[in-house]
Amino acid sequence: KKRENLEEQLASCIIRAELPGLVAYGGAQANYYTPRYYDGISSGATLKTGQPIITIPNMSELGVEVNIHESHVKKIELGQKAYITAESVPDMKLEGRITKVAVLPDSNASRYNPSLKVYPATIEIDGTHEFLKPGMSAKVEIIVKELQDVTYVPVQSIFVEESEHFVFLKTFGGYERRQVEVGMPHI
Repeated sequence: KKRENLEEQLASCIIRAELPGLVAYGGAQANYYTPRYYDGISSGATLKTGQPIITIPNMSELGVEVNIHESHVKKIELGQKAYITAESVPDMKLEGRITKVAVLPDSNASRYNPSLKVYPATIEIDGTHEFLKPGMSAKVEIIVKELQDVTYVPVQSIFVEESEHFVFLKTFGGYERRQVEVGMPHI
Protein backbone atom coordinates (compact mmCIF):
# COMPACT_ATOMS: atom_id res chain seq x y z
CA LYS A 1 0.00 0.00 0.00
CA LYS A 2 2.86 2.37 0.85
CA ARG A 3 4.55 1.50 -2.45
CA GLU A 4 1.34 2.22 -4.37
CA ASN A 5 1.05 5.56 -2.59
CA LEU A 6 4.66 6.47 -3.49
CA GLU A 7 4.16 5.41 -7.11
CA GLU A 8 1.04 7.58 -7.25
CA GLN A 9 3.00 10.54 -5.85
CA LEU A 10 5.79 9.93 -8.36
CA ALA A 11 3.27 9.82 -11.25
CA SER A 12 1.83 13.13 -10.01
CA CYS A 13 5.27 14.74 -10.42
CA ILE A 14 5.02 14.52 -14.20
CA ILE A 15 3.52 17.72 -15.62
CA ARG A 16 2.18 17.59 -19.17
CA ALA A 17 1.79 20.77 -21.22
CA GLU A 18 -1.67 21.52 -22.58
CA LEU A 19 -0.16 23.32 -25.59
CA PRO A 20 3.25 23.54 -27.28
CA GLY A 21 5.58 26.42 -26.54
CA LEU A 22 8.43 27.78 -24.49
CA VAL A 23 8.27 26.68 -20.85
CA ALA A 24 9.06 29.45 -18.38
CA TYR A 25 9.24 29.41 -14.60
CA GLY A 26 6.22 30.85 -12.85
CA GLY A 27 7.01 32.99 -9.87
CA ALA A 28 7.52 36.43 -8.49
CA GLN A 29 4.87 38.99 -9.37
CA ALA A 30 3.11 36.68 -11.81
CA ASN A 31 -0.06 38.65 -11.07
CA TYR A 32 0.25 41.93 -9.19
CA TYR A 33 -3.53 42.37 -9.04
CA THR A 34 -3.87 39.62 -6.42
CA PRO A 35 -2.82 40.06 -2.79
CA ARG A 36 -0.55 37.00 -2.91
CA TYR A 37 3.16 37.33 -3.47
CA TYR A 38 5.23 34.33 -4.53
CA ASP A 39 9.01 34.18 -4.50
CA GLY A 40 10.66 33.17 -7.76
CA ILE A 41 11.16 29.46 -8.39
CA SER A 42 14.68 28.26 -7.66
CA SER A 43 16.41 25.01 -6.76
CA GLY A 44 15.36 23.86 -3.28
CA ALA A 45 12.57 26.45 -2.96
CA THR A 46 9.54 25.65 -0.81
CA LEU A 47 6.34 25.88 -2.84
CA LYS A 48 2.98 27.10 -1.57
CA THR A 49 -0.44 25.78 -2.49
CA GLY A 50 -1.68 27.47 -5.66
CA GLN A 51 1.75 28.87 -6.53
CA PRO A 52 2.45 28.84 -10.28
CA ILE A 53 5.41 26.56 -11.00
CA ILE A 54 5.75 26.83 -14.75
CA THR A 55 3.91 28.65 -17.49
CA ILE A 56 3.86 28.56 -21.27
CA PRO A 57 3.62 32.19 -22.33
CA ASN A 58 1.53 33.11 -25.35
CA MET A 59 4.29 34.39 -27.63
CA SER A 60 1.80 36.17 -29.91
CA GLU A 61 0.73 38.51 -27.09
CA LEU A 62 3.89 39.71 -25.38
CA GLY A 63 3.94 42.71 -23.09
CA VAL A 64 6.26 44.72 -20.88
CA GLU A 65 5.87 45.15 -17.14
CA VAL A 66 6.88 48.61 -15.94
CA ASN A 67 6.75 50.47 -12.64
CA ILE A 68 5.25 53.96 -12.76
CA HIS A 69 6.50 56.34 -10.07
CA GLU A 70 3.72 57.91 -7.99
CA SER A 71 4.61 61.37 -9.28
CA HIS A 72 3.67 60.29 -12.83
CA VAL A 73 0.82 57.82 -12.27
CA LYS A 74 -1.92 60.46 -12.73
CA LYS A 75 -0.66 61.08 -16.28
CA ILE A 76 -1.04 57.40 -17.22
CA GLU A 77 -4.26 56.16 -18.83
CA LEU A 78 -5.33 52.88 -20.38
CA GLY A 79 -4.80 52.83 -24.13
CA GLN A 80 -1.95 55.35 -24.17
CA LYS A 81 0.65 54.70 -26.84
CA ALA A 82 4.12 53.56 -25.85
CA TYR A 83 7.38 52.86 -27.66
CA ILE A 84 9.36 49.81 -26.59
CA THR A 85 13.02 49.12 -27.34
CA ALA A 86 14.40 45.70 -26.35
CA GLU A 87 17.94 46.05 -25.01
CA SER A 88 19.07 43.09 -27.13
CA VAL A 89 17.82 44.78 -30.35
CA PRO A 90 18.30 48.53 -29.76
CA ASP A 91 17.69 49.53 -33.40
CA MET A 92 14.10 48.18 -33.43
CA LYS A 93 11.43 50.48 -31.94
CA LEU A 94 8.15 48.67 -31.27
CA GLU A 95 4.75 50.17 -30.54
CA GLY A 96 2.35 49.16 -27.80
CA ARG A 97 -0.49 50.35 -25.58
CA ILE A 98 -1.03 50.49 -21.82
CA THR A 99 -3.49 47.73 -20.92
CA LYS A 100 -3.26 47.56 -17.10
CA VAL A 101 -2.32 49.89 -14.27
CA ALA A 102 -2.43 48.70 -10.68
CA VAL A 103 -4.75 50.57 -8.32
CA LEU A 104 -2.38 50.20 -5.37
CA PRO A 105 1.40 50.65 -5.25
CA ASP A 106 3.68 47.61 -5.33
CA SER A 107 4.17 46.62 -1.69
CA ASN A 108 7.29 44.61 -2.56
CA ALA A 109 9.11 47.70 -3.86
CA SER A 110 8.47 49.48 -0.56
CA ARG A 111 10.02 46.59 1.40
CA TYR A 112 13.46 47.67 0.28
CA ASN A 113 12.80 51.40 0.08
CA PRO A 114 9.78 52.53 2.18
CA SER A 115 9.71 55.99 0.57
CA LEU A 116 9.46 54.52 -2.96
CA LYS A 117 5.91 54.18 -4.29
CA VAL A 118 5.57 52.64 -7.74
CA TYR A 119 2.49 51.37 -9.54
CA PRO A 120 2.97 48.27 -11.72
CA ALA A 121 1.60 48.59 -15.24
CA THR A 122 1.48 46.40 -18.34
CA ILE A 123 2.11 47.51 -21.90
CA GLU A 124 1.03 45.09 -24.63
CA ILE A 125 3.28 45.07 -27.68
CA ASP A 126 1.56 45.36 -31.07
CA GLY A 127 2.23 42.51 -33.50
CA THR A 128 4.40 39.41 -33.21
CA HIS A 129 8.19 39.68 -33.20
CA GLU A 130 10.38 36.57 -33.40
CA PHE A 131 13.33 38.18 -31.60
CA LEU A 132 11.34 38.88 -28.40
CA LYS A 133 11.63 36.38 -25.56
CA PRO A 134 10.08 36.39 -22.07
CA GLY A 135 12.31 37.99 -19.44
CA MET A 136 14.12 40.38 -21.78
CA SER A 137 14.94 43.88 -20.56
CA ALA A 138 13.48 46.82 -22.43
CA LYS A 139 13.29 50.60 -22.42
CA VAL A 140 9.77 52.04 -22.53
CA GLU A 141 8.64 55.54 -23.52
CA ILE A 142 4.99 56.27 -22.69
CA ILE A 143 3.43 59.00 -24.82
CA VAL A 144 1.52 61.11 -22.31
CA LYS A 145 0.58 63.89 -24.75
CA GLU A 146 1.30 64.61 -28.39
CA LEU A 147 1.45 68.24 -29.49
CA GLN A 148 1.13 69.47 -33.07
CA ASP A 149 2.78 72.57 -34.56
CA VAL A 150 5.06 73.36 -31.63
CA THR A 151 8.74 74.19 -31.58
CA TYR A 152 11.01 72.42 -29.17
CA VAL A 153 14.53 73.31 -28.14
CA PRO A 154 17.03 71.92 -25.62
CA VAL A 155 16.18 73.10 -22.11
CA GLN A 156 19.71 74.54 -21.81
CA SER A 157 18.90 77.13 -24.52
CA ILE A 158 16.09 78.74 -22.48
CA PHE A 159 16.95 81.58 -20.13
CA VAL A 160 14.81 83.04 -17.35
CA GLU A 161 14.85 86.60 -16.06
CA GLU A 162 12.14 87.96 -13.75
CA SER A 163 9.68 85.18 -14.77
CA GLU A 164 10.24 85.93 -18.47
CA HIS A 165 11.50 83.04 -20.63
CA PHE A 166 13.62 83.82 -23.67
CA VAL A 167 16.07 82.35 -26.15
CA PHE A 168 18.77 83.93 -28.30
CA LEU A 169 18.00 83.64 -32.00
CA LYS A 170 20.99 83.75 -34.34
CA THR A 171 20.71 86.52 -36.95
CA PHE A 172 23.08 87.93 -39.59
CA GLY A 173 24.21 90.62 -37.17
CA GLY A 174 24.67 88.37 -34.10
CA TYR A 175 22.02 87.18 -31.67
CA GLU A 176 18.55 88.55 -30.97
CA ARG A 177 16.75 88.01 -27.66
CA ARG A 178 13.31 86.48 -28.31
CA GLN A 179 10.63 85.91 -25.63
CA VAL A 180 9.05 82.41 -25.69
CA GLU A 181 6.20 80.60 -23.97
CA VAL A 182 7.32 77.35 -22.36
CA GLY A 183 5.39 74.26 -21.35
CA MET A 184 2.05 73.00 -22.62
CA PRO A 185 0.19 75.49 -24.82
CA HIS A 186 -2.93 76.89 -23.17
CA ILE A 187 -5.85 75.66 -25.24
